[in-house]
This record gives sequence, C-alpha cells and structure tokens, in this order.
Amino acid sequence: MRSTPQDDSAPSQEWKSFAEWATARGANLASVTESYASGMRGLVATRDIEEGESIVEVPIGASVELADANSQKDPSAAALALLRADVIGEDVSGDLRPYLATFPRADSLDIMTMPDFFTDAELAMLQCPLVAEKTQKRQALCRKRAAENGFSETDLKWALCTVAQRSTTWLSPVDGFLRLLLPGVDFFNHEIDSPHAMKVRWQMEGHFNGVFKLVAGAPIKAGEEIYLSYGGNPWRAEGCGGDCAGDVAWNNLAYLQRYGFVETSLGTTMVDGKWLVSEEAASTRKALEATSIEEDEAMLSDESWSPAARVAISFRLHLKRALSAQLASEAAEEAIQSPTTPAVAAPAAA
Repeated sequence: MRSTPQDDSAPSQEWKSFAEWATARGANLASVTESYASGMRGLVATRDIEEGESIVEVPIGASVELADANSQKDPSAAALALLRADVIGEDVSGDLRPYLATFPRADSLDIMTMPDFFTDAELAMLQCPLVAEKTQKRQALCRKRAAENGFSETDLKWALCTVAQRSTTWLSPVDGFLRLLLPGVDFFNHEIDSPHAMKVRWQMEGHFNGVFKLVAGAPIKAGEEIYLSYGGNPWRAEGCGGDCAGDVAWNNLAYLQRYGFVETSLGTTMVDGKWLVSEEAASTRKALEATSIEEDEAMLSDESWSPAARVAISFRLHLKRALSAQLASEAAEEAIQSPTTPAVAAPAAA
C-alpha cells in the first residue's frame, strides 16, 4: 500500500519487527524486503525470482480475519473488528502489535485522501454525485456505529478506510466468504499492468488450511520493486460503476473510494470513458460541466489546496479528460462507419 514518503531506502526497524512476527506465524517473506528507494514504502526483491515462483506466501493461520459470511454486507463490522484489535493490540490469534504498527494512521496522506475524511466542500469538489452520496452514507454509518460502540467517529473512519485499503475477500470451501488481512501482501504498491497475481491453495485433507500466494507473472531481478494491481484487468470491455469484484475492470470511482488515489493509466482511462457515456453517469456528466479542463489544471497549480482537495480536483480533471477522449473516439468511429458522400460535380453544359 501507499505510505508516507521517507528518504531512507534501508528497511526500517518497524519492517524488521513485522517480518519476524509474520515469519513466526508461518508467512514466507524471505524473497522481499521493505524499501523507500522510490520515495514511497514498497517491497523489493531480495533475489532473482523466476516466472511462476511464489513471491510471498501467507498461510491462513497468519492472516487476520475481520468478517465472515454473516457480516460481509455491513462494512462497519470489519472496521469494528479491526478497531477493537488495534485498541488492545491483539485478536484471538494473539499479539498483532508488530503488524498494526505498520498501518498508516488517520493523520497520514494515505488516509486523509480517502473520501471518508473529506469535508462536504471537498466532496462537492469531486463533481461526482455518486461518490459524494456513497461517501456520505458511509460517514453516517461510521457516526452511528461509533456512538453505539463507544469509539470516536475519526477512529472508526480510520478503521473502515484501512479495511478498504488493506483487506481482501476470499471464498473459503469451509467457511464461505471471509474478509482477511494478509500481512505482507498489503505492502505492495499498485501498478495497473503488473503481471503478478494472487492465488490461494486450499488443503482439505487432514487439517484444513489455505496458503495465499503472490505468484510472479514475469521474471523479477534482485532489487527491483514489485507491484500488484489493486483493480481488475482494465482491458476488459465493461466497467463496474464503483462496486467491483474479481477481474472486472475498475473505474476511478472504485480506486478513489477504496484507495484514495486517481488511476491515470491508458486502460483505466478507457474504462472511465466508457462509463462516463453511460446512462448511470448522467449526473456526473452534468456535474463535470461546472469547471473546464483548463480551469482544473490552473487550480492544481495552486499549492495551497489541502491534500483531499488536490485529489478531488485531480479526480474530476481525469474524468473530464477521459470523457473528452471517449467522445472523440466515438466521433472518429462514426465518421469511419458513415463517411460523408462526396459531392457529385454537375455535368458541363452542352
């Protein structure tokens, strides 16, 4: 996951403590180590890794279960489970403090750029009613659940955002759907075209177990940063409208709401464009008319905006560019399919 920039490229003591803790729980992180060489915390290879090899392995016993099949539909359930574990430093599986110490807190850029921490004015700056409405519902849910369970609204919003950023959902052959934290896997930064893929191997004979693996989809050189695509394949024909699962192509509504950043790759721009001309996006198209691309670009040149406001402006600017590109593509395609019949010259007079 993204993390606050640092200058030191050497692994931190925080990472060393975490790696020892994860290894003691059965995880295999020997092929990676923490690095800030790119300016953000990420993981680099400690050795050459061949295509098809496991990059990291995390057994289910080393994972942290946040929600089961019965609580999947309530996003606050997993957030409350994480917050309770964070308060006491452990869960039913034991001490979690070395792992929890690696999580960005509520005042970090990772969390501050999540829409859940936007003010109403910053939500309006998105020029996307669908994101604003969904975010306001989550904010209201956090206020309600925080009051019911004796937590502050800020702490519960932090937990909800951390769950969104770091957890994954898996279908267990024994327990059904599980929302899990996979320690170590959640350190990889995002790259939409990363060839590496998450896989799970279930063991049904004897003692039930499962091992989650990040498998190399291409050779990796020692010292090279390793990336994982957070969203689905952007070259699929359809988008997802913000509620994505599996390999469905994500649009930027999903990236913003789950991770707090704008994905600007060509593939995702195409997904955004196709969504923006749909009937579902009508309210967003209308809202985007409030400012122009040139106005948004000028606003971004002003360094005084808050991190949340800058993300909001970047988000709407990207959507405008994606919409413009989609409309231009459709116009060009229509021109090819329906060429204008050339004018026929009148015959000369006899």
